[in-house]
Amino acid sequence: MSSSLISRDVLFSLFIFVLLISFPIINLSAQLKGGESFEEATPLSPGEHKGGEIDPGEVQFFMVKNIKPGQELYVKIRLGPKKSFPGSSLHINLYDWDGNLLESLYCPVTSLETYELAWFAGSDLSSHEIYFSIRCDGAYMSGANFDVTISISDHFDADSGRDAGDTLEDFLELPEGEGTYHGFIAIANNGYDDADCYKMTLNANQNLKVKLIPKNYRSSPLLYTLVLSIYDEDRNVVAESVSMQMDEILNVEWTSPKRQDVYIKVHSSTGFSVGEVICDYDLQIKLGEGQAQTSPSPTPPIMSPTTTPSPSTVSPTTAPPTISAPTGTGISLTEYVGIGVSIAVPISAWVVSKMRRSRLRVLMRKIEMTFREFKSNAAECEAALLSIREEAQRDLVKGRITEEQFALIDKRIEEYLEEVRKLQRRG
Repeated sequence: MSSSLISRDVLFSLFIFVLLISFPIINLSAQLKGGESFEEATPLSPGEHKGGEIDPGEVQFFMVKNIKPGQELYVKIRLGPKKSFPGSSLHINLYDWDGNLLESLYCPVTSLETYELAWFAGSDLSSHEIYFSIRCDGAYMSGANFDVTISISDHFDADSGRDAGDTLEDFLELPEGEGTYHGFIAIANNGYDDADCYKMTLNANQNLKVKLIPKNYRSSPLLYTLVLSIYDEDRNVVAESVSMQMDEILNVEWTSPKRQDVYIKVHSSTGFSVGEVICDYDLQIKLGEGQAQTSPSPTPPIMSPTTTPSPSTVSPTTAPPTISAPTGTGISLTEYVGIGVSIAVPISAWVVSKMRRSRLRVLMRKIEMTFREFKSNAAECEAALLSIREEAQRDLVKGRITEEQFALIDKRIEEYLEEVRKLQRRG
């Protein structure tokens, strides 16, 4: 009799012991709970976080800390109704470190659904904090259950464990010199990393050859061209190449006249805030001996030494392609450039730099593609064209185009703006 009572007591004690141990575990598994404001946001680390609940009229805030430049953040939220009848309407918002809204998703919760937010960290800060919130609408709805999965992908440059900065002051040093370096630039997922800057040291009369090989390059909805540039120690562009198509390999070469630090920059030529560009690339660097140059001067036309050059008989070594103007203008880019060449008398006045001609073609082509892409939306097309004008103005200040070339660009933009306004009036 006593032994059976002892056995029951022992079993009861064991039951209580197991219950006490398991209760905190069960309770902790349902502890995914956001704060009531940005200041009280619940920090989450990479991984899975389960057991969240949200009631009608409630909002919960979360944050992810220490996202480094060159990293990409993904937030996956799995939602489900708390009861068998249709659930609530939820809004999931993504915010930057200042509380500015980056992205917003409307999520009707009638069944199990997964939604994703993404953000790409640019080079503007040493580290970032990103916030997201979940808000439940409807006073008579059921609320929702949710799980959150945080993941971070690295897109660091040159196997350095960091992002190459986007300015010549925030560069990534390449002490090994020669070699192939892998890099990544992007304007995507609510973030901007549209430039990578590298630094290395050249000796006197040392020749530098740089090749840029785009990989997995995708761009939409406009053509975002790539630019490969070399700067000397005074931050002057001494060599530059601009892509004319998405998968084009770029090459630049320069010989330093003295021992100095030089900079290599890979960047997108766009000034737009619409669309996206994502590009993995290989940067191949070769060093050798060469004859020093102070600037990437174009090769002058070959003429007879006994003949005085005449602007009517001598033409540039290469001519830019003809780009159609809007209907009714009747003037092509070739004619514009031809007029400028024909009136110049001294060679220095009419030989247009190959680099500047290339930049002119890029901007003219961007204007064409912008008009074709956005002409059905007058406001968006006008904003994009005006953005190109601002980009051209910056190029003029930096000496990448001449005043005459800027005038051509400005005239073409005005023509297209007039076309857009005509289409708007007809619509």
